Amino acid sequence: GIQGTTGASTQGIQGIQGITGQLATVSINYVIDGGGSAITVGQKGCIEVPFGCTLNQWTILLEPSGSISLQIWKDTYANYPPTVADDINASPYAVTTATKNQGTLFTVSSTVTAGDILCYNVVSAATSTRATVALRATKT
Repeated sequence: GIQGTTGASTQGIQGIQGITGQLATVSINYVIDGGGSAITVGQKGCIEVPFGCTLNQWTILLEPSGSISLQIWKDTYANYPPTVADDINASPYAVTTATKNQGTLFTVSSTVTAGDILCYNVVSAATSTRATVALRATKT
C-alpha cells in the first residue's frame, strides 16, 4: 500500500508556536511503499497541507539502497489534481545508488498556502522498496 502523512507531531508544534510566538520548523512526510516489491514509476498519491509554510529542504531516504527520481507537484485544492506543470522544482529530486540524499532546491515554488495539495510522481526507480520523502519547512 501507499501511505502519506503529515505527522502526528504537527499539532504539538502548533501549540509551541502559539505559546512562543516564533515560527515553527515542521516536516511534511510522505512514504512511497512498494509493498515488498521495487517502487514503480507514476503518480503515487497526494496530501493536503493544512498550514502555510516555506519549504527549506528536501530529504529522501531509501530502503534498501537503490535509485529514485521524483517530482513533487503543488496546486490549490480548487485546481486539484496538480500536473507536471505544477512541479515545485525545475528538475526531479533524486537518490542514485545510495540510501539517502537531501538538498535545498525549490526553483519554481517554495511557498505552500494552507490547503495546498502536494502530489508525488516517481519518474524513475530501481531496487528500493520504500522511499520516505521529507520536506522541512518553516510555518508562516
